[in-house]
Amino acid sequence: MNPAISIILPVYNVEPYLAECLDSLVNQIFDNYEIIIVYDHSEDGSLGICQSYAERYEQIRLIVRDTNTGHLAGARNLGIKEAKGKYVLFVDADDSADRYLCLKTYAIAEKFNVDFVGYDLCRFSDDIAKKRKRYYKLKELENWLEIAESYWDRVLSYEDIARAYASEIMPGNAYCKLIRTSAIYEHDLFFPCDKYGEDAWQTFSSFTKKLTGYFLNEYLYYVRLRKGGIRGGIANNYKTVKEFCEAFMFRATRIMKLDDHFLNSDEKKGYAKIALNVISNTYLTYQKSALTSMLLTDQINYDSSFIFFGASNLGLEYIETIRHTGAKFMFYDNDPAKHGTKFLGADVLSPDSLKTVYDKKKHRLLITSMYFFEIAYQLLSESIIDSLEEIMPFQGRYRIDQAYAEGFAVIFNDLSDVINWKGQY
Repeated sequence: MNPAISIILPVYNVEPYLAECLDSLVNQIFDNYEIIIVYDHSEDGSLGICQSYAERYEQIRLIVRDTNTGHLAGARNLGIKEAKGKYVLFVDADDSADRYLCLKTYAIAEKFNVDFVGYDLCRFSDDIAKKRKRYYKLKELENWLEIAESYWDRVLSYEDIARAYASEIMPGNAYCKLIRTSAIYEHDLFFPCDKYGEDAWQTFSSFTKKLTGYFLNEYLYYVRLRKGGIRGGIANNYKTVKEFCEAFMFRATRIMKLDDHFLNSDEKKGYAKIALNVISNTYLTYQKSALTSMLLTDQINYDSSFIFFGASNLGLEYIETIRHTGAKFMFYDNDPAKHGTKFLGADVLSPDSLKTVYDKKKHRLLITSMYFFEIAYQLLSESIIDSLEEIMPFQGRYRIDQAYAEGFAVIFNDLSDVINWKGQY
């Protein structure tokens, strides 16, 4: 008899965490399931752990690959093709699962005859569990909780699913859903092997597929945050950053192309902007590390003045980076209430006055605001700057700078309506 569920577990360089993950899987409160370990040619001792568990537990099947594919998608796709279960679950080998994951999701899928069952996750680090802040992207809506609750614990149509994923009411990660194996084949929901963020590509490719689902309002999966992991940050190389930007741009454009019966115009722009904010927040983190690197390697003339666009706590973090250099700095902000005030001892000026002060030969301009795209678009459209290369650290020194610049140029060209949308979401 074939198993009800196939759990697919790709393994690559996770030796310190693998036993904990496997323990959570072999101890499920459920009998009829298999665990497919796809060993992706690790450089550590993971294989020995996999072999030990496979010998002890008959529900484990171990697939050993001779070479590393270089991406998680290929290992997951191989697991799907090997799966004998009616449903598939995906688990990352440095995470762990609630012991009732299989039982609860299978019961819902069978009772309501849906293509997939979604559920929520907790994030943890250093053995301290911390539940993710649910639906925080909707916090500006007065009725955000009412909207979120309207998707919980009920059967969802494919229109509901598109809205729930677009608004991030349901997490789009591969490990946050049980999915019917036949639906993967029927709707071609295999993971793209040439993309970073394969979860996003798969989830948002399914937007207009006529799938039915159910969102179980329970935390059934535990995500480990660690240095060196995929979630620990974007790798510092051109290809990964470029593909990261492409994944979230795909998400934004996919939302914008939804028919109006899925989402109205403001909803589409608001939820697409969420995707762009992920890119800008990641860039701001990179920008701080790049600035530190440039200071340490004497690539910056300290006689130049720094111009920070955004008098906020982000600006404070940048000032701490350059304070020891003795460099001068100025602040500009779009908020009229801040104009004429002081921030960290410097005057906060209006964008209009920036036109008369800014000299690209003398100043280093950084955007220190979460509204990166809006400000960069404003500076370009008002001809205060001629190109993105005037914004640090776009100096042409690093291929990673080029990757961000190329991605941002596409965003400014194709998604300017989203950037300039001023509504609430």
